[in-house]
Amino acid sequence: MNVLYSFGARFGGTGIGRIAARSLARVGKEHDLRIAAAGFAEGTPPENASVTRVKPPVRWPLVGKKQYRLKRAGAFDAAVSELVGSGVDVFHSWNGYCLQCLKKARELGVTTIVTRASSHMRTQMEILEEEFRKHGIEREVELPEMIERCVEEYEVADYVEVPSEFVLRSFLDRGVPREKLIYAPFGVESDSSVQTGRSSEVFRLLFVGRIGLRKGTHYLLEAWKKLGLPNAELVLAGNVEPGFEKILQQYRSLEGVVLPGFVKGPFATYAGSSAFAFPSLEEGSALVTYEAMSAGLPVVTTFNSGSLVRDGLDGFIVPIRDADAICEKVTRLYENRDLAREMGSSGRELIGEYTWERYSRTLAEHYRDIGETRSGARS
Repeated sequence: MNVLYSFGARFGGTGIGRIAARSLARVGKEHDLRIAAAGFAEGTPPENASVTRVKPPVRWPLVGKKQYRLKRAGAFDAAVSELVGSGVDVFHSWNGYCLQCLKKARELGVTTIVTRASSHMRTQMEILEEEFRKHGIEREVELPEMIERCVEEYEVADYVEVPSEFVLRSFLDRGVPREKLIYAPFGVESDSSVQTGRSSEVFRLLFVGRIGLRKGTHYLLEAWKKLGLPNAELVLAGNVEPGFEKILQQYRSLEGVVLPGFVKGPFATYAGSSAFAFPSLEEGSALVTYEAMSAGLPVVTTFNSGSLVRDGLDGFIVPIRDADAICEKVTRLYENRDLAREMGSSGRELIGEYTWERYSRTLAEHYRDIGETRSGARS
C-alpha cells in the first residue's frame, strides 16, 4: 500500500505531534510510507519513510492566533494536495489541515482517513462556549471558517479515526454512520521504575494538564474547598491558561494546594501521589489519564476525558461540572487507601495492553484492510 500521511504541525513534537509519530512506527514497516509535515523532531520519522517538509507561511505581527492558524491550515493543505496523485492508495491526515487534499483524493479514487483527536467539532464548541458563558467570558472559541472546514472534512473523508468512546459517541450523535468511524485508543509510554505502593502518610491528589476551564480545574478546586481534608495536598501540575488566573485567585488561600507549574517528565510526580483527578469537560483521549494508570494511580475523571478508566475498577467516572461527585469519590479513596491501591493496580494492569506498538499495529491493519477492499472492488 502506498500511504501519504500528512500532519500540519511538527511531527514527533509534543502533544499530537508525539501521537502522530508513535502511530507510524509499525506502518513504515508494512507499507510504502510518505510523510508530509510542517516540521520534524529529531529522531523522526521512521527510517524507511520518505518525507516532505512544508514550510508554514510567515505570520504577520497584526494577524491573530486563530486567523494565522486558519491561514496556515489552508497553505499546508494546498501544498500537500500537490502530492496527492493516482499512485497513492491511502491519504491520511489530521482534522483541519486537509480539505483540499480530501477533495482531490476523492476525484482520484484514493481512500481517505481523517484523525480527530477531540470530540466532534460542533460538540466541542457547544461544551466550551457554554462554559465560557457560564463564567462571563466573552471569547470566540474558534473561527467559524475553521469550524466549517473541520466539519466538511468529516463529510468528505471516507473514514474518521477517533481515540475514545466519548469521541465516538459525539460523532454518532451528529449522525455520522458507525461504519465510517475507526475506533483506535492511543498508547502510553510507561516508566517501569515507578512503584505503585504509597508509603507517605500525606494523601496527595494530582492533576496534570493545562489549568483552565476546559480541563474542569475549577470544579476540582471547588471540590477541594468542600473536602477540607487534613494531611492532604492537591497538586495542580501545569501552566495556567490565559484568563483563568482570576478564577484561580479565588482558591489561592486554600490549604494544601500546590502549583509547581509545568512539569517535564511527570512520572516522578505520579510516583509521589496517592490518586489522580482529571475532571475535563472535553477531550479526545487525555494521555495524562493513561500515564496515571500506568503509574498505578486510581483515577477520578469524566467520560468526556476519553480515558480507558473502568468505573469502580480502575477509579471513578464522574459527571462533568460536578464538584460534589468529585468530593464523594476522592473521599472514598482518602478513607480507604487499600481500595485506592487495588484500583491503581487494576488500572496499571489494563493500561499495560495499550502500548504505542499496539496503536501503530492497529493503524497498519486498517491500511491493509483498505487495500484488500480496494483489490476486491477492482476484481
